[in-house]
Amino acid sequence: MSKETDKECLLRVFQQFDSDNSGTIDRSELSVAMKTMTVDFTDEQVDKLMIQVDTNGDGVLDYVEFVDWITDRSSAFSIANDGWLSNFDLAAEIKPMFDCFDKNGDGSISKEEFLECYSTVTNCLKMMGSSNGPFESPPLDALKTVDVDGDETVSFAEFLKWQKQLLQHSGIANAQIPILFAELSQALDMIFSIDRMHHQKIGHDGAEATDALRNEIRRVSTIYSRLYHSSEELADMRNPPLTNEKLWKSLRSRPSVESMKRLVRQCCKDHGILLPMMELESSSLRRSQTLPKSRVSNSLQRRRQTLKRKLTLAIGEVTLCIPELQQDRFAFELKQGQLCWLAEVMKSGEGGQQAFYYELEGDNWVPLKDCRRFDHTLQTLPQAFTLAALLNAYAYMTDTLSWSAVQQALTLAYRKNLISADVVHSFETQMRKQVQGDMLDLDLHHDALEAGRTLAEAVSEHLDSMTFSPAKCMEVLSGILADGPTRKSSVCSADDASTTATDEA
Repeated sequence: MSKETDKECLLRVFQQFDSDNSGTIDRSELSVAMKTMTVDFTDEQVDKLMIQVDTNGDGVLDYVEFVDWITDRSSAFSIANDGWLSNFDLAAEIKPMFDCFDKNGDGSISKEEFLECYSTVTNCLKMMGSSNGPFESPPLDALKTVDVDGDETVSFAEFLKWQKQLLQHSGIANAQIPILFAELSQALDMIFSIDRMHHQKIGHDGAEATDALRNEIRRVSTIYSRLYHSSEELADMRNPPLTNEKLWKSLRSRPSVESMKRLVRQCCKDHGILLPMMELESSSLRRSQTLPKSRVSNSLQRRRQTLKRKLTLAIGEVTLCIPELQQDRFAFELKQGQLCWLAEVMKSGEGGQQAFYYELEGDNWVPLKDCRRFDHTLQTLPQAFTLAALLNAYAYMTDTLSWSAVQQALTLAYRKNLISADVVHSFETQMRKQVQGDMLDLDLHHDALEAGRTLAEAVSEHLDSMTFSPAKCMEVLSGILADGPTRKSSVCSADDASTTATDEA
């Protein structure tokens, strides 16, 4: 089993608090968690803690606030890996490290001791190819920074202040600090011992000493990289997890039909893409998802198909509309209804298809220079969510899709490597079986057979006469995706997709 990363540790603890998986921790969840960790935590302490940690004052703790809380070096307690609350005192935890620098044990670090230890750490990092980070300054410059009073010795108070500054922007939980400082101190002590024995030629075996020294250098480099994260690593660790609930809520708050109409007009103006037939009311094309109980004449079917094909040609160019997942802002923007939406528009012509990309700014759609931002966002989305967003884009004007539009949407999903050809084939096969069963139950196949058409041809005609909601399509796709692998892994289960899409419909 692979070792848990620091980010995984933070996320695991956060999820222990967030019992309803909403992506935030309310007062009730905080109270339950704190009283589970220690029997002595009172309601008054819960209220005080909530006020202290809820920095934006919205009444809940989001992921960033939670991480800032359990990595606060001035805190008096920490949440251990086993879920219990324990006391935390940074001064006590870094004392072994101070003693490692203070070689003669006189209670302060001399200039020579500091320069030697500091240089040892930087040399270990260089040998292992690690970034020096907080230890990138030359030893003398570092001493000037730490030695605040300029007496060329480092007191414990100065050492503590220095380490607190280095650790303040590290994303590691307080519970990990004691373990890592103890291990780092042991590794440095071992390096100093090997070096001392080498110079004194005491019990020295070149090969064994070299191997031991190499192992301890590796330990120093590894522990250092965990204690002092770079700014990029810290930013990644503080990214809040995107829960399924948040994602599906964003889809329900997608741009309005009027907004999409503005996008189509903008595309017509910018690129000559055909406007939809706005005079057609969407209700005139709506039908039940199930087959009619009475036979529908061929002429009426043809008229419906003609209208649907015109509508599909007009709006089918808007292929996908997705929310941009700026994770440090996602929860706030979702709550405020201010998500940033990106759209992909396809223009078909004699030379093939051409893609254009837009960003919704306020009420206006602004063209993007290229596809990179859209593609990056697309890659971060779960498979089922992207499929639902794609189907919804094809159904924006009518809330339903013709069979032709469903096939176009799934073909595009295949081209985007969202699903395999087997998934597309399985979906069409299953839908045909369902329609055929309904036709046989309602005796709707006799006219086709009497006219000399096969049952398969009759099924195709009925499919062409039907409309489907995105939720109905996702319900069928859910079962298919759950049964076998697809081309793109999903962090959002197909069951979640079906349930939410159905609720939305």
